[in-house]
Amino acid sequence: MEAARDKATLAASLKVQEANRWLQDTVKEWPETFTAFELVQLAKQLPYVRKGRKRRMPHASLVRRLRSMDLIAFDPAKALWLNLSRLTSSAV
Repeated sequence: MEAARDKATLAASLKVQEANRWLQDTVKEWPETFTAFELVQLAKQLPYVRKGRKRRMPHASLVRRLRSMDLIAFDPAKALWLNLSRLTSSAV
C-alpha cells in the first residue's frame, strides 16, 4: 500500500514539475511589460488541460501561481505587470 502511495506521489510531483516548466517557457515568450487587460488576454491564450479536457485556469489562480513562481510582478508606480523571466536584474 505504501509503495502505491509513493508511486502516485512521484507521478503527481512529476506532472506538476512538467506543468511549471511549461509555464516558465511560455511566460518567457510574453512581452517584458503588460497591462492588466493584456494579462487577461495572454492568460486566455494558454491551453490549459485538466483531466483530459481543455479548460481555462481561473485568472486569480493563474496570477497567484505565476507570482509564487517569480515569473511576474506588479509595479504599482507604472501600473504594469513585469515579466521577471525576461527582465534583467538591473531593470527590476
